[in-house]
Amino acid sequence: MSTLLPDVLCKLKIAVLEFEHELGFKVVGSLPDWFQAMFPDDGAMWYDLAKRSPFLENFLVDARAHWERHSELPIDSGIWSEYDTGGNEHQLQAVALSLGEKPVLVITDISDSFAEQHRVYQRARDIALENEKLMLELNRQQRELQSVIANKLASPVPQPNLQETIEHYSSAILIHNTDGHSNLMNRALHNIYYHDSENSSLTHSVLDTWITEAQNAYPELELAVANGAYWEGDFTTTDLNGIKKRIRLSLGPIKSSTGQVTQYICIANDISTICRNTLEVEAANELDLTTHLPNRHYFWKQMTNQVEISALNQTSFALLYIDLDHFKRVNESLGHHAGDYLLSTFAARLNNNVKQGDILVHLGGDEFAVIANVDHRQKAETIARRLLDALDPVITIDNTQVTLSATIGIAFFPDDGSDATTLMKHADLAMFHAKELGRNQYQHFNAQIHSQFLNRLTLENDIDTALSEDQFELYYQPQVCLGHEPFLRLEALIRWHHPEHGLITPAHFMPIAEKSGQIIEIGDWVTREACRQAVIFSEKQINVVVAINVSAHQVRRSDFVPNVLAALHASGLPPKHLELEITETSFLEDMESVIATLTELRAKGITISIDDFGSGFSSLSYLKSLPVDHIKLDQGFVRELPNHEESKAITVSVIRLAHELNMKVVAEGVETEAQLQFLRGQQCDYVQGFLFFKPMAAGRIPDLFDSIRNANINYH
Repeated sequence: MSTLLPDVLCKLKIAVLEFEHELGFKVVGSLPDWFQAMFPDDGAMWYDLAKRSPFLENFLVDARAHWERHSELPIDSGIWSEYDTGGNEHQLQAVALSLGEKPVLVITDISDSFAEQHRVYQRARDIALENEKLMLELNRQQRELQSVIANKLASPVPQPNLQETIEHYSSAILIHNTDGHSNLMNRALHNIYYHDSENSSLTHSVLDTWITEAQNAYPELELAVANGAYWEGDFTTTDLNGIKKRIRLSLGPIKSSTGQVTQYICIANDISTICRNTLEVEAANELDLTTHLPNRHYFWKQMTNQVEISALNQTSFALLYIDLDHFKRVNESLGHHAGDYLLSTFAARLNNNVKQGDILVHLGGDEFAVIANVDHRQKAETIARRLLDALDPVITIDNTQVTLSATIGIAFFPDDGSDATTLMKHADLAMFHAKELGRNQYQHFNAQIHSQFLNRLTLENDIDTALSEDQFELYYQPQVCLGHEPFLRLEALIRWHHPEHGLITPAHFMPIAEKSGQIIEIGDWVTREACRQAVIFSEKQINVVVAINVSAHQVRRSDFVPNVLAALHASGLPPKHLELEITETSFLEDMESVIATLTELRAKGITISIDDFGSGFSSLSYLKSLPVDHIKLDQGFVRELPNHEESKAITVSVIRLAHELNMKVVAEGVETEAQLQFLRGQQCDYVQGFLFFKPMAAGRIPDLFDSIRNANINYH
């Protein structure tokens, strides 16, 4: 039987070689034809494969280390391509193992099976692309249905036939109250969970069930629901007959006028048929079809195994959570084909720089992970730096140059988590922290990051409470006219009366609101409240213009203009008494859309100002193209007047150009008489700062106006 083994190996296109440290590799049995055509022996007994194949040279570094450890488990090289002396391409795979005390290298020509496997992957890819089209259409329909139902729920006119309306839809619909009770549901939802009973009813909380079922795949879902955010995703659910189904779910919050979430619109579709072929291919191969990397299913299996082995052996390992920067922007601007190409290129560059024995996976979307067998944090940092450096060369997609970069969060077992889920969450937190610091870098998880995360969650919840319980208040800081104007100009500034921490300025909570999206609700409240109070001022014979700060997030929303006009209409404030201040950095992204929005508002009679001019890209030449009435000089320049020559030159240039363009200039942060005299000498139109008035509550404005009028104060 043993004499047949060499022939069997040749037939199977397998080359077996024994490693001798000084001499190289010795052939065991017979060599297949492909090996002899690729590595001619020239009459030599030993093969120095490292000199003949660059790929093998790299693999043999890990193989030698493996043999020296006398490990019982084999390691494999993965698949690579080589050309024989006749120019024919072969797909090869190598395995290093120990047989007793003998280090052995097994190389197999898998070209035939690889071609078939490639055809299977291509077919699977075609199926996935077709299913992706169906999913995109389904997503569009779900979002459209979300909008239809949300408008009906928000309508001031009662909707007595809403139950009848939702019954007509094939999508499963659930309207869920925040008190845990389901308000409305349709037959399609019933059909997902029942087959054989017409009279059965869903008495349990379906939303709670969905959150539980989706938690492993989407740890962020529970947080999204708690924060009143929109969410969508697909996961496996189990019907009441024990049958597993794949559903696509979208959750849309319905909020009260104060911004409090009152209900959730839940729309679900059974996508089991759409997903079945793709899921079977991916589950069978544990392979992501876009990047040809192991997928999320494989990742969790390996993470669980790694945790068990490391806990048993009392060893460490690192988890690197990798997020591709700005993927959404490329995907939306250049199309999904460009996004797929970006992902595959990104994956290839990562894969070429992950060492043998470490595990690189594509978790989905723009998220990747590496399970690295390292025993020290510095070694994990070395891996992170190598991965970031490997992304450096730009790529070209549809004649557009795209820069690849990533943000990495690192968590270490067991210090940062003793189970797979905790370790993943902490690596995710570290990655999120790195993004906040500017992307294209790595950060380790630590107790401070965890504490900041908990504090942020607490603050976000407190902001929701503040909106629902009227804890916010507007203060006003007057702007002093250095010329002649019949209006009292006021800038509205938000303050928070926190029940435990007292009066909180926006510097402490607005950055969090910007990141969480709560800035939208706060901004809408400020607009409504400023308009309401401006009308109260006018009823007291105070002719005011109230300026409010507007975030870039607000301006880019499609409902921004209707919301502003609705606030004016509800309060009865004429548009000329409202001014919107927007920072110049808001123009950096989607400049055309922002200009169109501001032009529409300005046409209604609302005044538009650029706030903090000089803190952004500050090109004086672009001013003439903007629909702007006023420019507010950044107080960083004003603070250095009149002694700083560069600040003086910039201030003089801005005022002169603004006047040539029929714009007026407001100087912020005026605190000294010398600053005032310089600005007056340059014909600055308005000044604002502690030299004149500090921000004050709305109740003090009438007395302030009376004192100015009675004293006949003139700042000209």
